[in-house]
Amino acid sequence: MTTPHLGTSTLIEERTEERELQDPGSVAHIVKDPGKVTEAYILGTPVEALCGHVFTPSKDPKALPICDTCKDIADIRTDGQGGDIG
Repeated sequence: MTTPHLGTSTLIEERTEERELQDPGSVAHIVKDPGKVTEAYILGTPVEALCGHVFTPSKDPKALPICDTCKDIADIRTDGQGGDIG
């Protein structure tokens, strides 16, 4: 549901939507520093996702659904063009 609120000169749109909670280990995350993903696979070092989840890449991200929170943040940061998945 969308409820518009008028400010002095800004229209603020509040959105409420229900989502199922995702298990952080069962989704592919978009990492903050995509250049470190390969290094993390090789060395087993953790990386941080846009959603804040810290993990060590070990699964094929293409075989998992994308984290909803990471996707939302990536869309905001890149004007809907997405980001690198790790």
